[in-house]
Amino acid sequence: MTDTDHTHDPLAWAVAEMHRRRARAYADPITGSDVLFAKAVRLQAMGRQAEAEQIQAEAIARFEQIQRDYPMPPAADTGPERKPRTTLTMRQARLYLQHAGLLQQVDTLVSTLDESARIEWQYSTTVEMSSPIVTALAAQLQLSAEQVQAMFDDAALL
Repeated sequence: MTDTDHTHDPLAWAVAEMHRRRARAYADPITGSDVLFAKAVRLQAMGRQAEAEQIQAEAIARFEQIQRDYPMPPAADTGPERKPRTTLTMRQARLYLQHAGLLQQVDTLVSTLDESARIEWQYSTTVEMSSPIVTALAAQLQLSAEQVQAMFDDAALL
């Protein structure tokens, strides 16, 4: 993101600026916690454990101080909440079932359905959450309505 990307969104600019300030504070060559952590690692590598532990404690204290000095503003609103999905493409449904390890089980269950239901499942281009086939499959798999909704929402991302 460039500085001009934030001209219309002051909250996004404030979040980005706070990240920049924190990064500069961690990396400051004199007072930053990164320098202290690196020094502790070097001392430990040289076998100077007691000194390394002391510097490590200083680094942790400085790190915590930086976090207090530069608190993060609340996360920016990511926009309107996504609506729950009720329709998927058959591709999304099958890919999700495969990733979840359920595809073979679902195919076996579909093979026990009547012929018109099997044809609908095999040749449909979409899957409706409210369809009798999905309802029957969910019951056979002992899935709650919330679990089915979560599956549809996740599958919609594929």
